[in-house]
Amino acid sequence: MRSLAGPLRDDGSRLHDITGLIGTTVSGAFLHLIAAINLVALAGIWKVFRRMRSGRYDEAALEEQQNKRGFMNCRSWTRSTARS
Repeated sequence: MRSLAGPLRDDGSRLHDITGLIGTTVSGAFLHLIAAINLVALAGIWKVFRRMRSGRYDEAALEEQQNKRGFMNCRSWTRSTARS
């Protein structure tokens, strides 16, 4: 562990450059993933909005669509939050 401390402190070291690149890449990939999930959610909202404007959704169907709650609503998540 001590052998890594010196190269990490030195801003010009190869290890510092590589770890900086890896960190930036992981952060960028995470942000792109979140953006993709948001685009899917936006597409779903837009679809519901268009159906509401055309009168194809009644109140019960709209309530059912809202209760789906998207990507983050998996069964294990719902069970764990329902208990608290």
